[in-house]
Amino acid sequence: MSESSRKKEEVLIEALPYIQTYEGKTFVIKYGGAVMT
Repeated sequence: MSESSRKKEEVLIEALPYIQTYEGKTFVIKYGGAVMT
């Protein structure tokens, strides 16, 4: 496994608990002045 892939894996594992808190929820992302859902 390359160093880049290993780093991505570490970041995703660390972020997973935070991502799971939004499971089943709707959230809004503001992008370029327009609201996208």
